[in-house]
Amino acid sequence: GVITAFEHNEHYTYAAADVTGAYASVQDSEEVAKKLGSRKIRKYTRQFVYVRGPREFFVVYDRVAAADAAFPKTWLLHVLNEPQVNGTSQAKGEGLETFADADSAFAETASRDEMFRDRQRRSVLDRRWKTRKRGAMAIRSLLPKNPRITKRGGIGFEMWGNPHDPRAGNAKDPYMKYNADKTPKLASWNSMDVCLWRLEIESTERQEEQQFLNVLIPYGDVAGKKQAELSPPASAFKLVQDQDTDAALLDLDGAVWKIAFKKAGPTGGSCSIRQPGGMFKSDLATEVRPNIVPPQLAVSPRP
Repeated sequence: GVITAFEHNEHYTYAAADVTGAYASVQDSEEVAKKLGSRKIRKYTRQFVYVRGPREFFVVYDRVAAADAAFPKTWLLHVLNEPQVNGTSQAKGEGLETFADADSAFAETASRDEMFRDRQRRSVLDRRWKTRKRGAMAIRSLLPKNPRITKRGGIGFEMWGNPHDPRAGNAKDPYMKYNADKTPKLASWNSMDVCLWRLEIESTERQEEQQFLNVLIPYGDVAGKKQAELSPPASAFKLVQDQDTDAALLDLDGAVWKIAFKKAGPTGGSCSIRQPGGMFKSDLATEVRPNIVPPQLAVSPRP
């Protein structure tokens, strides 16, 4: 992928990227297409906004243009512990549960001993996990509308590959079951990532172009607190759309944020905040300016 825009100011940090090159796309040469298989993507861009303040959060906007409407498009978020999904359980199987009428999820870390009961798996976390505090994150899905959300993972199902790959599910080894390329190192606890679960968000409709708009709100040490105490109410999140933009409207802690993204063409959009102290609005950057140094990294010249 290629970073196409970047901006950093006192209110937010923004980045945009064209990640088409990370997938089998129509831009590939014939030689590359033969190696990767069918050309599935025409264009894929991601825009990422990190908002700072009393309540910090992330807004992620993806635009996916597939070569064929039949190709499934799934937004993934890997999490350390089993997430809770706010929706109606539609189907449940080995290592997965799918929800309809879902619009949000909540993921929380657990203690090392709560997650793993055997010594081998705990030793992996000992080397990789440097803190024993409990963290959490609320996830709010605004696009696609009426999504299907699946939580997938758990012990024995933590390294599943693409569930839509027709080659998946043939391996006898449960650790390789959904890794179609059967890469040996994926079955090793010494080389695995510690995110044992993931959330999959996808539209229930097949169309060539699909937008994903998600809001992520992280929390620090949440020991002893319950989800209801942490997650903002559903009324705090709204999807606002017009002919040209998709926007997330967030009413959090007395401040109203509107993060808008262009639906088509070059990436772009705007960010505004309305709070008791005043109003701020700015267009999102459309380029990477040379020699950008974030303020906190700037070093004063020697006298």
